[in-house]
Amino acid sequence: MRRAGSCLTPEQLLALGSALLEKRDELLRRSERDLVRDEILADVRDESEVASAEDAMRVRARLADRDRALLLEVERALVKLQNGTYGVCEGTGEPIGYERLLARPWSVFSLEGQRERECPPRRRGSRLSRPSPDEADRRARRGGAAFPIVAPQRHPPPHSARPDANEESP
Repeated sequence: MRRAGSCLTPEQLLALGSALLEKRDELLRRSERDLVRDEILADVRDESEVASAEDAMRVRARLADRDRALLLEVERALVKLQNGTYGVCEGTGEPIGYERLLARPWSVFSLEGQRERECPPRRRGSRLSRPSPDEADRRARRGGAAFPIVAPQRHPPPHSARPDANEESP
C-alpha cells in the first residue's frame, strides 16, 4: 500500500476541522439533552405512560448508540487532523477527495477504498465468480462458451425392488 500525503490545502483543513468540531459539539449536546429527557421519563408513574416512555427510551437508546459510534469516528478524525494523517485513505493510502470529506468529514476511506471494502474481488475458482472479460474472450476464441454451463450430474436409476428383476434370465 503506497502512502500518499493528503492533498488538502491549509484552508480546506481548517474548514474540515471546524466541521468536525461542530459535529462533535452537536453530538455531545444531543447526548446531554437525551439524558435529561430520560430522567424526566423515568419519573412517569401512570401505567400507560410507562409503556410509551419505555418504547421512547428504547428508540433513544438505539439512536444514542449510533451517536456514540459516530462521536468516536469524529474524535478519531480530529486526532488524525492533529497527527497530519487526516484525508488519507486507510485502505489504499491515497488521498480522500475534498468533496467526499466535505460531505462526510470523518471519512477514513476514499470512494475507491470504500468500494474495495464493500465489494472485495472474488477469488479465482469460486463457484460464484465470473471470468474476467479477458478470460471470457480467450474462451470464446478457443470455441468454448464464455460462461460455461455446467450440466447437472445424472445418477444411474436405482435397482428394482424385485429380487428377480436384477437376475439374468436363462
